[in-house]
Amino acid sequence: TTLANYIRIVGMEVLRRDEWLTYSVVSNSDANLNAVFEGSQLKLSALAGVSGNSTLVIKATDRYGASTTATLQVAFGNRLPTATVSLNMADPGKLDTLVATATKSDPDNDPVQLRYVWKVNDNVVVDQTVTDTTFSFTLSDFGAQVGDIITVEVTPFDGEAFGATASATATVTDHLPVVDTISLDNSFPTVDDPLTVTVTASDRDGDPFTLTYVWKVNGEVVQTTAGTTSLSDTLH
Repeated sequence: TTLANYIRIVGMEVLRRDEWLTYSVVSNSDANLNAVFEGSQLKLSALAGVSGNSTLVIKATDRYGASTTATLQVAFGNRLPTATVSLNMADPGKLDTLVATATKSDPDNDPVQLRYVWKVNDNVVVDQTVTDTTFSFTLSDFGAQVGDIITVEVTPFDGEAFGATASATATVTDHLPVVDTISLDNSFPTVDDPLTVTVTASDRDGDPFTLTYVWKVNGEVVQTTAGTTSLSDTLH
């Protein structure tokens, strides 16, 4: 090897050429959202009171013109809370208590209150906002009668805006009186013995009622006592 065909390295220095990127917004699917780059930071702002979802396409470009793009999904603004409601019965009696059971949620995880509005035939009788997901309504407190339509409306509120109202209805119904128990005073009567029956009876709606006793011997009617309020009757 001679000096003519080799290079002797006597020192090394690394020179750094600065590299930088510029950023821009290529497209924005929702004009209610303003998206602009300030340097390398993407600044977002939305119109007051407006919420939605936007698809952003952003581009990064180097000083030589080479670029790449990325797509972002952006949810903006206050997203509204939601609620559902159901009642514990659809055919209450006029003395019954309806219980509304609600659910609530908020996509922004904001705390949610519920506004309960109870109506009897479209007349508002209760309007309260609480955090509870259950609310009881005793029909007799508001003079509900058979045929009345009871409606509960539940509207969620996240501290900034109300969501959509959910509702459920029930119709006040007349329920038949029932004989709860019946007993005879003698299980083995003789031919000449009187036989007395005693009953307990009730009406879910608290309505007055009468009883009719029909006595049969071997399937044949032998005595009828109709329209009585007595809880006992005797076959003679």
